[in-house]
Amino acid sequence: MSCKNLIFSGLVILSIGVLASCISIKVEKDSPKELKFRSISKNNLSGIIEPLRIVIQDEEAYNKIWSSIWSHYSETVEKPKINFDEETLILVASGMKNNSGYHVEISQVLSQKNGIVVKIKETTPNSKCNYSQVVTYPYELISIKKNSGKYTFISESVVGDCK
Repeated sequence: MSCKNLIFSGLVILSIGVLASCISIKVEKDSPKELKFRSISKNNLSGIIEPLRIVIQDEEAYNKIWSSIWSHYSETVEKPKINFDEETLILVASGMKNNSGYHVEISQVLSQKNGIVVKIKETTPNSKCNYSQVVTYPYELISIKKNSGKYTFISESVVGDCK
């Protein structure tokens, strides 16, 4: 192999390496970032009768939803303090269900190029299990770092375990 061919081959390999690293950086930059969240309240006995997925950005909306959550109780639980300059709340509620085999939880929150994705795990009753035949209203309310982007909710349905 001549010296020219060796230098040319080396430059081609180096160029491919540089190009590949640029592509991998772009992919990493565009890939979703998992956001940390904390659960504010989660229960199977809310007062939210219809399925609901909402983002809460202010105290007035928080007051209304907190009242709805606890509307089936004679006494309201004290509302946790939220700093809306730094936090955003997300609520998912399944609405009225006919037994204790239903549950809902927010499993993951992702920040993507086009907004926030909220992944929800909805558990349905297992036909092999026995459940209390009571009306339930599953929900979860979480807090994330302040974000005013577009929100998308994605639900995954799973069959519950017999416990």
